[in-house]
Amino acid sequence: MAEVFSFGSESTTEGHPDKLCDQVSDAVLDACLSEDPKCKVACESASKDNMVMVFGEITTSAKLNYDQIVRKAVKGIGYDSYEDKLDTVDSKGVSDKTCEVLVRINKQSPDIAGGVHVGKDEMDVGAGDQGIMFGYASDETEVCMPLTILIATRLGKKLTDVRKDGSLWWLRPDGKTQVTIEYKQNDDGSVEPLKIHTVVISTQHAEPSKAKRSKECEGYKGPEMTAPTMEMMNEAIEKDAIDEVCSKQTKVPAKLCQAALTKVWNSLATKECSPSSTKAPCCQNHCADPSQAKYYSIAKSMHGVPHCGEACMDPKNFKLFHVFEPNLTKAENDSPCKEFGYTEYDSTATHGAGPISMTLDLYDLPKFSIVV
Repeated sequence: MAEVFSFGSESTTEGHPDKLCDQVSDAVLDACLSEDPKCKVACESASKDNMVMVFGEITTSAKLNYDQIVRKAVKGIGYDSYEDKLDTVDSKGVSDKTCEVLVRINKQSPDIAGGVHVGKDEMDVGAGDQGIMFGYASDETEVCMPLTILIATRLGKKLTDVRKDGSLWWLRPDGKTQVTIEYKQNDDGSVEPLKIHTVVISTQHAEPSKAKRSKECEGYKGPEMTAPTMEMMNEAIEKDAIDEVCSKQTKVPAKLCQAALTKVWNSLATKECSPSSTKAPCCQNHCADPSQAKYYSIAKSMHGVPHCGEACMDPKNFKLFHVFEPNLTKAENDSPCKEFGYTEYDSTATHGAGPISMTLDLYDLPKFSIVV
C-alpha cells in the first residue's frame, strides 16, 4: 500500500550569518589565489553583531589587506548600517564602514606543511585534513538535486536578485526559505511528489510604510520612495519570488505549485460560506457574489458513506482548492447535489487548512437509497 509522507529542506540567503562567513572566507581565498596560485589557505570566519573575524593558517607570497577584503565582502552582500540598539528598525546588523574586523592569521603549521607538501613531489602530496562526505544524485529534477532543496535554494537566490535589482528594494540581506513537499512512496519503493505542502519565507525587511529608499539603499539617487505596507510586501514576495520560482524557474508541474502559491498570506477561503451552527446550508441556491461560481464534489466519508458538497468560490481559485478536493467540479446549475440525488442536508464543513481552505455544504442521499 502506498505511503504518503512529507519531506522538507531549507536554504538561506547570502546575508544569513552562515553565508556571510562563507563569503568572507571565500573572498580571502580568492585574494590569495589571484596573486599566488600555490598558496596554502585554511581560513575560517565568524561574525557577531557589528564584528567580523577571520582566523586560521595561511602561507602565501601575496600581500593582502585582510581588513579591506572583509569590508568589501560585507558591502557586496548589502550590509551597510548598524545601530547598537535592540529596538532599532534602521540597523541591518552589520556595517561595512564601522564593523570591527579582527584578524588572527598565522602561517601554516610546520607539522601540517611537512605532511602535506614540503619535500614531496606533485604526485605524492598529502592532505591537511580528513573527512568523510557522502551524497547521491536524484532523478527528481534536471539538475539531479532533490526538488525540495532546489526550490528552497532558488527562492533564496530570487530574494537576493529582486533586492539587488531594486524590484523589492525594501528587502534586506538576511533571510531563510523552507519548502516541504508531500510525497507518495509506491509499492516498488519509488517516490513521487504530490503537492507542495508548505513554503515558508523569513526575511529581513525595512520598516513598512515608513522607510525611505534614499536612506535604505546606499547610493540611490532616483525618485524618493516609501516602503510598502506589510500586506503589500507579502504580496510582492509572492508574485516576484514564489510565483516566479515555482512556476517558471523550477518548472514544477502546475498542480504541485497551486498548493504553495500564497499558502501563507492571501486568504483565498470562500467568503460567502462559513461553517454553520444552525443546521442550515450556507451556499444553497445561486451564489450571491456575481464573481463566484457554484462548485461541487462527490466523495465518500471516512466511514465509506457517500456525500456531496457544494460551495461558491472565485473560479480563479479552482486549481488551488482542487489540490485539497480532487473531485471538485464546476456545476452547470445552482443545485448540483440535488441533481445527483443528494437531497438531505447534513452539515457544513471546511476542507484544507488555514488560508488555503474551502467550505462546503454537505448533502447525503435519502435513507434507503442504493448506490451502485
